[in-house]
Amino acid sequence: GEKITPRMWQAILNADLSAAQGDWEKATGYTFYAVQLLPEQIRLLERLARILMVRQEYPIAAQVWFRITRLEPLNEEAHWQLFRAMFYEGLKEQAWNLGSQMLGKNPDHAGLKVSMLAMKLLINQPVDLANDWPIIELPDWYWIANTILHDESFQLQFTPSVLRQLASLMLYGTLFAPESESGDDPNQADDQVLPRLAEVRRQLIQADADLRNGYVDQALNVMNALHASKISIPYLDASRTYALALNGQTEEAVQLAALAIQNHAGNAGLLIRYATVFLETKAYQEALPIIEKAEAAAPERFDCRFAKALALAGAGSPDKGLALLNELAESHPLELTSWIRADFPALAILKKQKEFPELLKSLQANVAEAARAATRGVQEELPVFQEKVKPCGEIKPGS
Repeated sequence: GEKITPRMWQAILNADLSAAQGDWEKATGYTFYAVQLLPEQIRLLERLARILMVRQEYPIAAQVWFRITRLEPLNEEAHWQLFRAMFYEGLKEQAWNLGSQMLGKNPDHAGLKVSMLAMKLLINQPVDLANDWPIIELPDWYWIANTILHDESFQLQFTPSVLRQLASLMLYGTLFAPESESGDDPNQADDQVLPRLAEVRRQLIQADADLRNGYVDQALNVMNALHASKISIPYLDASRTYALALNGQTEEAVQLAALAIQNHAGNAGLLIRYATVFLETKAYQEALPIIEKAEAAAPERFDCRFAKALALAGAGSPDKGLALLNELAESHPLELTSWIRADFPALAILKKQKEFPELLKSLQANVAEAARAATRGVQEELPVFQEKVKPCGEIKPGS
């Protein structure tokens, strides 16, 4: 609710641009400065914490995540990141204690259950994935597996057998049986599942690039082949559904999207991917509730808000859609400059509004100011910020 001043906006912009250029030292300084100006602004604190995580400044990052959890006790992501920061710093026992306290206060909280299971795995407490399968929802298992298999530091904490089970889950939606009829461990036999997952990811990245560049047939051929081989990665399903819509197979795409949305209520990225299917087929009323679910899961995401502007315009409220684009011209000028060139049917509706030229002028001015701010900077103040960014003592959960 507090107003972001021009000075603060300049610091945030500089932080984002520095991060984009890989200059994490400057990004930390600028973000820390913005936090000093508005210490209770949770989104700013999150920016600072994420930059610190990238810089591997885990003790300080943990302090910031801890502060966020105090300001937003139900912020699942902050609790998970706090755990990660503690774990990387070697504070495994504190991480476990924090999770236990959280789960004790809210025993039915699905996100906490998942975090605790991941913690249990990571601190080498006994766990049987096959027996734990029924108590964890399938999308949550994907979340655990994806988190672990994308993070080399996490992978080092697991036995090869557990990693193969998680890779199998990511690829095929099922875990290997604990043992075969002969008594042999099938996980020891299937050494190809992790390389197979890496190859599937490579194919998906290429197919996605083909899709963005207009080679729909080429991308769909790859995705159909993966789908036929029983690969069940959620992102593959979402991308393939989108590709089907682009290829004119709208009825099948809409049916697949409607079915999949039920399983991914908390995953903003996948929800937006499926909502795009409805935007492409001009089913705007169907797209809106999906986008609103995504927005609830990640209110700051640019793609959620941009998609909402398109859906509002298509559903008969172009004035509301344009108002949202004006907000994005202020908050995300660089992203909006790129995205308004896209070929969405609803974008044509917005471009016909008489106020659209004014939006473009405002957007151009904001982009120019972003460039000026990037060159101007506040370098003379950086030493002061960096002096404050020093390792802190250990966090004591519950203190």
